[in-house]
Amino acid sequence: MNKTQLQILTFLDDEKYVSGEDIAQKLGLSRAAISKNIKALKDSYQITVSSNSRVGYRLQEKLDLIKVDELAKFFKNINYFYSVDSTSKYAIENQANFSENAIFISEFQTDGFGRFKRKWISPFGKNIYCTMLEIVELDISKLNGLSLVVGISIARVLKNINLNAKLKWPNDIYVDDKKIAGVIINVSAEINGRAKLFIGFGINVNMQYNEEISKNWTSIKLQSQRHANRTNLTIQIIKAIKEDLSTFIDKGFAHFKDDFVSLNYLKDKEFSLALADKTYNNCSYVDLANNGEILIKNSEGNYSFSSGDISILDKSIKSK
Repeated sequence: MNKTQLQILTFLDDEKYVSGEDIAQKLGLSRAAISKNIKALKDSYQITVSSNSRVGYRLQEKLDLIKVDELAKFFKNINYFYSVDSTSKYAIENQANFSENAIFISEFQTDGFGRFKRKWISPFGKNIYCTMLEIVELDISKLNGLSLVVGISIARVLKNINLNAKLKWPNDIYVDDKKIAGVIINVSAEINGRAKLFIGFGINVNMQYNEEISKNWTSIKLQSQRHANRTNLTIQIIKAIKEDLSTFIDKGFAHFKDDFVSLNYLKDKEFSLALADKTYNNCSYVDLANNGEILIKNSEGNYSFSSGDISILDKSIKSK
């Protein structure tokens, strides 16, 4: 996003129209240049702008950017972007520049991704796209279940704002059978039993529609019918993750098992679990091991997995 586009955003309002001529005069540009940059805001950044030849431009939805000064009251080493390819990718590729914990957050991602490199749709200023770099004194062999712990942290925060959040093993958060958030974790082993954790999470906050997402999804605004404060929500979630991460390091995943059971989205559902070389169909949930592995069964037997891609069968949702 260039400087002109950012300046234009500061003039646009969601309640009243602003004329292109007024914006052009204030920025010392032609109306054609204003029109071209507003088109770029719509096409490249998925910012919904209404245009009227008589009265000008208006944001279709309220747009409030993350307030970095508010985050800085609680956290150090905040790296804020208007646009980045991916917060996780940036953090990993630039990890040599960070010897302490850091936070990477962006208003927009050009190449956001989740597990298995699936595209994470990231419209400008609508949701939360964040990666936390946490350097911990813990061998990577003891990190099983970490994605579940982060999911539990996020689900708790969502429950605090009256959303019935559930956790779909191993890393997705659902509300009313629709995905609202996801977690992706990358790990870099250090010497002397240390590890760099890249804890990435995406949360649908004020997004109300998006034609690029084919699967069922929802957002905080869709669920609550209210515009959510992304800055406050980001602070709450990072605080929760940091607190739960500290407990996880001290006590392991077993400490969080009961929390998972209370949030378990897979209970009483039929699903498939896919690995790289095989898919297990018509499965049901049995239990969760103390290390975060899932125990499932189907007509062919009982199984235990530490990873996998779970897809819920439609009839499990429709029969509720």
